[in-house]
Amino acid sequence: LHLKTALAWIEAMCAVGGDGILVARDYCDNRGPLMGPRLFRQFLLPAFKAMVRAVRARGKFFMKHTDGFTWPILDDFVEAGVHAWQGIQPRIGMDLKRLKEQYAGRLCFFGGVDVDTLVLGTPQTVAEEVKYAIRHAARGGGLVITSGNSLMVGTKWDNYQALLRATREYGRYPITL
Repeated sequence: LHLKTALAWIEAMCAVGGDGILVARDYCDNRGPLMGPRLFRQFLLPAFKAMVRAVRARGKFFMKHTDGFTWPILDDFVEAGVHAWQGIQPRIGMDLKRLKEQYAGRLCFFGGVDVDTLVLGTPQTVAEEVKYAIRHAARGGGLVITSGNSLMVGTKWDNYQALLRATREYGRYPITL
């Protein structure tokens, strides 16, 4: 995406009155950054920072989606000023307990239930993943319970309902898990 086009899009989206912008271009896959951290920092990070600055200058929240193994560039997101990150995949090592320990107060997390669990799991396994996420990442705020990516084709209705039920049951403050 050309930076000039991205900044024009940000301007237009901010003008319509939303609270923030979600940029949904994937930078990683299950193995790590698609182009490696050094190349990411050289070729993508400068434009990425410009987009974050543009959103923040308008008093809006900047949320980044990228699923995959994001550890190698997650510090770059925080340094750039990203408010929230969506696309957290627990099964490949993006553990909310470790994420909260490292980024508490600096990054809001959208995730908690792996997409595979919603498709292949049971309501009980979904509830366990919700409880784990809340137990380890909800204290002090900064957690939104969602799918680790999106609601994939094949997501079981009962599993989605279990995600909602467990979030309502265990996600009330003060957190007691």
